Formats: sequence, structure tokens, C-alpha cells
Amino acid sequence: MNFPSNTEWRKSAKGNYWRKYKDEMLVVGGSAEKGYWIRVGENFLPDSEESLEKAKKVAEDKVDL
Repeated sequence: MNFPSNTEWRKSAKGNYWRKYKDEMLVVGGSAEKGYWIRVGENFLPDSEESLEKAKKVAEDKVDL
């Protein structure tokens, strides 16, 4: 599938959240109990976040660096 260079956050069929941001694919998954993991492109970030909103922000900030 070919998406525009920027999309809003969407929920996948697997229950993960994703968006395309500045031509980079971002994916966030997990739960409040276990923490939310973050993937930017093909790379998973080493730390997890306690909230979904924080995980989304961290993913976007990583692209902005």
C-alpha cells in the first residue's frame, strides 16, 4: 500500500497504532500494564513508555531529530 508522506494515527487490525510521518513509518503497540513499545522505520526503540500518547509523541520526536 502506498500512503501519503503524513497520515494521522490509525489502529491496525492487530490492534497496534501506526502513522506515516515525514515519510517514516511509525508503529506503537503494547498495553498500559506492560508498557508501549515503539518502532520507527525498521528499528525498535530500546525503551517502552507508560502511556500510549507518550509513546506516540516519542516516535514522532525521534523522526524530528
